[in-house]
Amino acid sequence: MICVFASFVFGSERIFRLFGVSVGSAVFLDAFVIRTVLLPVVLELLGRITSMLPRGLDTRLRRVSIEPEPAPCRRLPDPALEAGS
Repeated sequence: MICVFASFVFGSERIFRLFGVSVGSAVFLDAFVIRTVLLPVVLELLGRITSMLPRGLDTRLRRVSIEPEPAPCRRLPDPALEAGS
């Protein structure tokens, strides 16, 4: 995307040149500086806080599971124990 917007700089109209420089630099700033430097540092510093759900939101959301809860196991009576009693 940076190359596409940078190609607008070689256009003949001034508005396309400004557009190419501004959007190209914004894409560069977002893709390289923010997502490869700033975001991993912030996630590392905040640690578990970044993956926690706010308390109020946690109570309002429904519990959705992909797999159903396992049915409780029933124990069959052991014939050896019943015969010995």
